[in-house]
Parts: sequence; C-alpha cells; structure tokens
Amino acid sequence: MRRRIVEAVLGASMVATPAYGQPINLQGEWKITFPSAPDYVGAARIDAKGRTILTNDHGSKEWRGYIAHIDRMNVEFVTTGGGVVARILCSIQSSDLLRCTGRYINGPDFGGVSILSRTERPGPKSLVTTR
Repeated sequence: MRRRIVEAVLGASMVATPAYGQPINLQGEWKITFPSAPDYVGAARIDAKGRTILTNDHGSKEWRGYIAHIDRMNVEFVTTGGGVVARILCSIQSSDLLRCTGRYINGPDFGGVSILSRTERPGPKSLVTTR
C-alpha cells in the first residue's frame, strides 16, 4: 500500500512537471507580462525552428532572435533589436508558462522578471516571409 502511494505521488509530480523526460515544444504565440509593470503587454511568436519575434504594444522596434539553448528546465533566447543584443534566460514552469529575466550582452539586466504564458498552439511553422 505504501509503495502505491509513493508511486502515485511520484507519477503526479512527473505529470505536473513536463520537463521530466519530455521535450517541451515552445512553438506558438506567447503573451509577455512584467509583474513590476502592469501596463506592459508584449507578445512572442516562436516558430517550428525556434526562431522568435518579440513585440509590444508601446510601439518599440520588434526584436528577432532564436532559441540558443533548451534543456529540461531552462531555455535561453538570443534576440536583437535596433543594434542591441540581449539574452533572455527562462525557467520552464510548465509547457505553457516561462519565468524569464533578460540581460543586454554588454550591459545590465533589463525589466526585472517577465512571465511568458502561451496563448496559442501550435503557432507559426515559419517566421520567414517568402516573396
């Protein structure tokens, strides 16, 4: 009986934490929020090849980049916008929620903690436009 309870608890924790053994597909549309800036609303689109476009509702330039690294618990994006390069490091909370911090390559951290929550699956196959 005790073994069954332990197996049930372990099984439930593995289902609740998709990072255990299951690759997480980040392709899709994501909402970006900053708890420290409630008025900020941004969006991220990630395609099937890990390319990204980050935008916001404040009219700043869009940032383009890619997933530089992903493992069971973390993902790293490298993005550029207007000649500035940034690394965004995220902790995978679930298949639909990332907790992130950003840092300019040659500068300080920016914006504090951001939250990315998935709004659409599977998202775009490609962010590359063809003519």
